[in-house]
Amino acid sequence: MDEVLDELQEQVQEPPRDWLNRAIAMTLAIFAAIMTLAKIVDDNIVQEIIADNQQWVDAWLWYQASSVKEHLFELQVDQVRLWAERNGATAQWRARLNAYAHQSAKYRQRKAQTQRWAQQWRKRLEVLNAKDDWFDRGDALFGMSFSFLAVSALTRRKWLYGVAVLLGVTATAMAAYGWWLPVPPAPPMS
Repeated sequence: MDEVLDELQEQVQEPPRDWLNRAIAMTLAIFAAIMTLAKIVDDNIVQEIIADNQQWVDAWLWYQASSVKEHLFELQVDQVRLWAERNGATAQWRARLNAYAHQSAKYRQRKAQTQRWAQQWRKRLEVLNAKDDWFDRGDALFGMSFSFLAVSALTRRKWLYGVAVLLGVTATAMAAYGWWLPVPPAPPMS
């Protein structure tokens, strides 16, 4: 019994020097570190998408509000013009007509500006979503790579290790592409 325990203890203290196990362990550690960093960036992109989406919605709400106000002032111009035609246009009514026409033009201009702003936010959202997709694809490939590394360690198949490395390198390339994909600057709120 003591001989069996001594033999087991020697095996535990002196693990076999197998290059495949060491390679799997190092590869797993490197890919896990890269995946962790990519996940942090991906989460930040998702937070940015949520915030930018709110800005995009706000821009379209401003557009709708400006459109309604423009329409209301156009109605006021029509009403004042009709009243002035029936009752005789006085300086006071002409001033009111000009003020309403000025307000209508102001909201028409604001509406066009807000529409451009909303379209800029939309373009930014499209790029951020594309970046997020690259990180998501990389994340999926990292998961597949880890699975192949585990099976490779159990079955001792070198070709499985090669597939795992190929998947991990591809995942790293996808995350790098997502990282360097340029994002347009946030449109100024004006």
